[in-house]
Order: sequence, then structure tokens, then C-alpha cells
Amino acid sequence: MRRDVALRHKINRAITFTQSNYDGTINLDQMADVACLSKFHFARSFQDYLHEAPYSFLHRTRLEQAARSLTHHPGKRITDIAFDCGFASPQAFSNAFRDRFKMSPRQYKHNRRLMSELSYRAQLLAESSSVRKRFEASSELLNQRVDIVRKPEMRIAYVRSIGPYFDVEGANLRASTTLADWAKRRGLWSPDATFLGVCPNAAALTPPNLCVYDVGIVVREDIVEDDTISIQTLPSGKYAALSVACSSLQLDSVWSWMVSTWLPASGETYELKNSYEVYVPGQHDIIKPEYGVEVCLRLV
Repeated sequence: MRRDVALRHKINRAITFTQSNYDGTINLDQMADVACLSKFHFARSFQDYLHEAPYSFLHRTRLEQAARSLTHHPGKRITDIAFDCGFASPQAFSNAFRDRFKMSPRQYKHNRRLMSELSYRAQLLAESSSVRKRFEASSELLNQRVDIVRKPEMRIAYVRSIGPYFDVEGANLRASTTLADWAKRRGLWSPDATFLGVCPNAAALTPPNLCVYDVGIVVREDIVEDDTISIQTLPSGKYAALSVACSSLQLDSVWSWMVSTWLPASGETYELKNSYEVYVPGQHDIIKPEYGVEVCLRLV
């Protein structure tokens, strides 16, 4: 394996680990340990790969998770959210939050409608208002199709893209094509294969150029990292699952409907991590939501 590829795998492991463990126990030393790199080498390599310093990435991840918790866990105390997201004190959290979102955590919590104004995808959603209205008008049908299911642990080989979730002709498409080509060369492409799109960020909060998207395929234990794919394991858990066939632009609206309309009415609690999409390749030679996709929203 080339040296640059091995380094990419190490940085990817640190990114995935941090996004799943953003509390106060995580620091730069631990991130470097996960990557099996010295602190200096890790910091330089991380910056080169993500174009963001590791401390800035960790700080931003904590703030974005806190904002999501303020929105989706309204019964949770702000102090508890601050500590859960790794801030040393409520005051430190409040100062950092105000610096990022230009309002206090309490104002944000009680004015969640401002999310649309703060959203990086506000313009996209405005342009797709007719799509959203169609899903909202069909909410009764969609409610009937949302199932609460238990998903198993899955080991996936994946290609990571970094860029806007809604740039359908950009990095996400290139990653999907790369994974499809790899799976075909390895004899893993079939109508029965399980392909996933893992989306750890909230498009409304994360700067578009820093959104992480992993397109992957469930693989056996004997499949190891190589020049094309990295490996990660998605934990088992409880999910709200909705199956649709739609365009990539419509898929963004489906996620929006699931989170903003179905979730509050369901009485369920959003886990805020490990949500993903399951694609149905069928007889086609590429992964696209038009051929069928199951939106899987992780629940507590």
C-alpha cells in the first residue's frame, strides 16, 4: 500500500472516531493515537487532508452536535448539553456557541425556526420548495411507510468524499463511481449487495466544503483496506426507515421531512449520529437514489 494511502486511512479513522465520540474525553493526543501518528505528524496530515486543523475540527464538531441537541432534544438542560459535548463549563460553551452562531444557546433553543435562516442549504431548500410541499402533502402516506426497525452491525468498505451533500455532480458522485468500479473488480457487485451512504454531518450546520459523506458496501472480514477503500464498522441500533425512489435533490427533502416533520410527531428521539442511506443497485451499474433508497434515521 502506498504511503499516502496508508496516511489517508489513518486520518479517516480519526475523523470517524471523533464524529462518534465528541465528548470531553476526546483531545488531540487521543485523536493522534487513533491515527497511530505523532501529534505533530497528525496535525500536519489532518490539515492537508481536510483543510481544517484537528482542533478546529473537534471544536466545530462539538458545537454542531450541541446545536443539533438543542434542536432535537428540547427537554434536555443546556448545562447537560454543554458537558455532554465536551465543554469544560456552561460559560465556555455559551461563549463558543455565541461566537459561532451569533446567539446564545438559550436563544437558539427557543428560536429553532431560525435554523432555516442559519442553514447553509437555505437557498437549495427554497429552490426545491415544490418538492418539499409534495412530501408534506403526502405526509400521511409517508407516515404509513416509516418503520421502526433494528439494524445489525455492519462492516463496510467505503470511499469518503468531502464536499456539499447536495452537489449531485460533484465529490459524492465521484466517490460512488469509484466504489462501484472497485466492487465490480472484486466481484462484490450484485443486486443483493448492501450499499450505504453514511452522512454524519447536518447540512444545515456544517460548512458545505467540510461535509463528510461515505459511500460504502457491506463486506466480509477478509476484505481489508487497500488503495481505494477504507474500512469502518457501523454499530447496530434502532432506526426509523423509509423507502423511496427519488432524485438526489428530492432525497435531501426526504431527510428534511423525516427530521423536521415525522420525528417530532413520532415521539421518538434522534440519536444525532450513525444515520445512513441504503441503496438498491438492482440491475444497474451505478448507485443512485432513483433506483431505490432506504433512509435510515438513528433513534435512541
